[in-house]
Amino acid sequence: MKQHTDKFTKLLRGKTIKRVDYLTDDEVKQMYWNSKAPVIEFTDGSFLYPMRDDEGNDAGSLSYIGDNGNDRQIIYSV
Repeated sequence: MKQHTDKFTKLLRGKTIKRVDYLTDDEVKQMYWNSKAPVIEFTDGSFLYPMRDDEGNDAGSLSYIGDNGNDRQIIYSV
């Protein structure tokens, strides 16, 4: 697990979110998915989006937990 957390820490540290949206219909079609995933776009041009599994077999959902631990929300694929 440590190798994965180290990798994602290196990839995400210092990034700034530019916008949050969903994959477009064309992007979903190109990926052969049935659902639109939420997408986080960073100011450096990189993106982050959830997948159902590590093989990329459709979109996934994001879980948000606020800094106080009380605000819990799920951002669903549509």
